[in-house]
Amino acid sequence: MIRKRTIKTVKWKGYALFALSLLLAFFVWFLHNMSLEYSTHLQFKVNLTTNLVGHEPNSLSEETLIIRGKGRGFYISKQRLEGQPCVLDLNVDGNMLVKEGAEFYRLAVSDIRERITESIGPSFDIEYIDRDSLTFKFQERYYRAVPIEARSLINFRPQWMQVGNMSFSPDSVEIYGQKEVVDAIGCVHTKMIRINNASKSRQGIVELDIPAGVRCSAKEAFYNVRIERYVEENEEVELTVKNLPEGKKLILLPSKVRITYRTAFGAPKTTGEDFVIDVDYDEFIASDNKKVIPHYESSNCELFSYTISPAIVECILTDE
Repeated sequence: MIRKRTIKTVKWKGYALFALSLLLAFFVWFLHNMSLEYSTHLQFKVNLTTNLVGHEPNSLSEETLIIRGKGRGFYISKQRLEGQPCVLDLNVDGNMLVKEGAEFYRLAVSDIRERITESIGPSFDIEYIDRDSLTFKFQERYYRAVPIEARSLINFRPQWMQVGNMSFSPDSVEIYGQKEVVDAIGCVHTKMIRINNASKSRQGIVELDIPAGVRCSAKEAFYNVRIERYVEENEEVELTVKNLPEGKKLILLPSKVRITYRTAFGAPKTTGEDFVIDVDYDEFIASDNKKVIPHYESSNCELFSYTISPAIVECILTDE
């Protein structure tokens, strides 16, 4: 009885070993065949991202690309098992698109063949593409251009200051969204720009703080802030009158003002005669109280900032 059980056990072990050998052989055969190259046709869709103003940035091609090429069995099987065309994500400049209608654009396949090859990768060598062009529908969106405004916190070393406003490139962006939301936004602010103990001009890239509910044409901007060393001076300047009609005389009280200004460290020395500060006759005529504001016009040096005292002068009109 024991001998019969032993014989049966040996037989089952033989069967199991034989089945395992068959399975291993099939696996080796499968790996071998999957590693071979085959020529076949595969289907692809193109998801295009572009920078068309007033339109959504993304669109899936209306047509399907059928591409003939050579690839290993693993890659071909993977693509076919998905049961639908593989999607290739491509970025192109809006200038490459040809407008076909309000929302439809055409793109030549020859213009993006290299990008298609890069997107597919080395696993599939392209031999032929069945189409000359692809059509995309980029839905129109309401948009408006708004300026970029800085949020900054800058402190300076003694006798250093910011000259002018911080500049940006680009200096404005397009925002997209619902009309009532877009129209309520006057500008797009930057994230906080912090500069400590500044003693030279600074440049850099800053993220934009994009308002909720809209899409923005840029996520960041290049900024430039001019920082200069200064000296503070003051001069007494004789006022002049512009737009004064012939035969009229405007008596100014006082006739001179003091300008306190900051200019570049090491700038040439100036006198009051180097400045032009005037009052406008037309502003005097339009004024109810016959008082006007003196305006700085020019000088022989660059002024970083200035104040004029007094800020308002009285005027008396007479005939010459």
